[in-house]
Amino acid sequence: MRRARPRRALRSTEAGALSWAERPQRQAQALAKADADFLVDEVPLAATQAAEGIQRVVTIVQAMRAFGKITVRTWAECASVVIEVADTGAGIPPEIAHRVFEPFFTTKEVGAGTGQGLSLAHGLVHKRHGGTISFVSEPGLGTTFTIGLPVEEAKAIPE
Repeated sequence: MRRARPRRALRSTEAGALSWAERPQRQAQALAKADADFLVDEVPLAATQAAEGIQRVVTIVQAMRAFGKITVRTWAECASVVIEVADTGAGIPPEIAHRVFEPFFTTKEVGAGTGQGLSLAHGLVHKRHGGTISFVSEPGLGTTFTIGLPVEEAKAIPE
């Protein structure tokens, strides 16, 4: 039994097959439908954003090693949703605990961190969503951050 040749349909003049003269027109129609200009602009951007997202996840996972085991719990409480993130890392020393939500405060070496993570989290949780964010820490045992977000109807956030 003879195997079918994949290119045979392209050369065929049978009903439904394209002639060589019709192919450029059909390709132009397909490109017009696909909005090729949009795709040429957007596909590289989407690929770049995906790669950046993957790099962020890799960075987070690498940073998590310093925090030991991480536990995340969630529950509903009255009119709030509570999110608790605990680690078994080194903890936060009591002498700097009052500064952790300050913008640009960091205990890392220059160039290793910007000190904006907890400040941004505080701003988003407290100021933007009307929630609470707090922590308890025991040096040598770890830290637990607790976030409380009010449950209410979704509202459009003005831009």
